[in-house]
Amino acid sequence: MKQNKIIKNYLLNSMYQMLSVIFPFFLTPYLTRTLGSGGIGQYSYYSSCASYFVLFSVLGIPNYGNRMIARIGEDRERRTQVFWEIYKIQAIMSVLVLWVYLCCVHVLFQDNGVGWMFGIYVAASAFDITWLFFGMEQFMVTVARNLLIKAGTLILVLVFVKNESDTALYALIFSSGTFLANLLLLPAAGKALVRRKHRQLCVKTHIRSVLVLFVPCLAVSIYKVMDKVMLGLMTQMQEVGFYECSERLVNIPMLFVTSLSTVMIPRISHLVGRAEDEESGRYLYRSVVWVMFLTSGMSFGIAGVADVFVPLFFGEGFETCIMLLQILMPSCLFLGFANVIRTQYLLPRGMDLQYVVSVIIGAVSNFLLNLFLIPRYASVGAAAGTLLTEGIVCICQCVGVSGKLPLSRYLQASRPFLLAGLLMGIVVKSVNFSQTASFRSLLFKIGIGGVVYVLALALLYPERRRKNEI
Repeated sequence: MKQNKIIKNYLLNSMYQMLSVIFPFFLTPYLTRTLGSGGIGQYSYYSSCASYFVLFSVLGIPNYGNRMIARIGEDRERRTQVFWEIYKIQAIMSVLVLWVYLCCVHVLFQDNGVGWMFGIYVAASAFDITWLFFGMEQFMVTVARNLLIKAGTLILVLVFVKNESDTALYALIFSSGTFLANLLLLPAAGKALVRRKHRQLCVKTHIRSVLVLFVPCLAVSIYKVMDKVMLGLMTQMQEVGFYECSERLVNIPMLFVTSLSTVMIPRISHLVGRAEDEESGRYLYRSVVWVMFLTSGMSFGIAGVADVFVPLFFGEGFETCIMLLQILMPSCLFLGFANVIRTQYLLPRGMDLQYVVSVIIGAVSNFLLNLFLIPRYASVGAAAGTLLTEGIVCICQCVGVSGKLPLSRYLQASRPFLLAGLLMGIVVKSVNFSQTASFRSLLFKIGIGGVVYVLALALLYPERRRKNEI
């Protein structure tokens, strides 16, 4: 029953993450032809700036709230108490941060229209309580809500966004959709909590943990979002547009990894609370195998077909994205492996310090790499900095758990997928169906790549029973 529930929750959360990634992904060809690289770059720049304010609104609450609600279990009285204690921190911070953001738009952004529209996005963070439902392992609520909102957003963009002058309108549609999606969670939250008029809230007990988990969130954002901010400050908005479009493709393999981590955090936290280390170890091993299977196949595959895919999907003028994808996609391998270690070992066991140290090292490394590479190579330099940073963070997190986890066994299990993915990428890159980019050529490359990956795995990773191997 537990295994079935995990699979169900994984599929539901994959749908939730997919909606967040796939809708922007399918909008990209339309936006590259309407907003152009300049419009997309402007949108991405102000979106990245707004995301920093959202980060300060929620602090480390998404991870901490998820973990705390999961540990409580079915005690609705205790769940309600903890929810309101944590949410009070979020509500106060959201009001303060929104005021600061609006001041920044007026003073620093010089009343830019796109910047004003993202004020709605910042305000929406006050009502983002998805961590409550994730902690209770109730993913259907968020999936249904997201599907409705994303579909409406897609339709509005296709109907009203027609040229680069509509960039602010695009930001308004996106921000309003996020705001409405968060509001729709409130009725469902009322059913999960107990109603009481007077409640003594002990907020102080959570502040330290929330701030501790905020540090890695901030550090991660430095090398996840700062790339685009630094590109906007140090180069042209077109370079930000190239990087944004490429990053949307990188998010596709990672949505499956993120979905798995979101589902497993409450499950592993529950097992750790009951001291079931053997069971949690089995889940971790299977997660490593699954993540490396997905990321190796998808990252090397997308990098291999980039020269055909980019002209077809993005249109003319986005040729830079070919090189960006070939640099960025291998970072998924480091991201996936580190994500499993972080979400299924470090966070459930409260090993926040090891996590914080690794991402701080990553943030500092990425900032220094960007300072050196972006002025010389623009978006290509930012991509190279990201790849190197993800490798550094992955190594740091592995060092943090060395001696506690059988890392050599995980690496041994990952090797066949890496070799098969690399072989597939080389073959797909070398084979050309025609001299010009076409959908037939793209489908041909994808078909060849799939066959090569499967055959290579059949030779490198023969079927074995690994259920008891930890």
